[in-house]
Amino acid sequence: MRAFTAQAVIFILIAVLYFYFGFHERYLFTIWWWDIPLHILGGLWVALAGTWFFGLFGIRVRPMQAIALAFSVGVAWELFEYLFGIGGSLFMSYPVDTAKDLFDDVLGGAVGALLLGYL
Repeated sequence: MRAFTAQAVIFILIAVLYFYFGFHERYLFTIWWWDIPLHILGGLWVALAGTWFFGLFGIRVRPMQAIALAFSVGVAWELFEYLFGIGGSLFMSYPVDTAKDLFDDVLGGAVGALLLGYL
């Protein structure tokens, strides 16, 4: 139950940071590092949510699997951004931004994998 509560709080935090501050206040377009905490929180959320989801079916997720899940969802998200032309950064080239985003997703997944032992 604590893992589910943590997921809900992280999800709401991501939504507020992304939609309100990112778009409404235009931080995504004026602060070059604004998407870094979003990707870290996203990787954290995917690691926790994936572990919780698979746990519903009695499947135990190991820490490296949680990290790989966060990376996989990050790759899917970057592909989505590329195909629909909504990604990239005004401050760096697209390949550098993508590599940075995937690193942040993995970092968040690693934090999530560490937290799994405590939740």
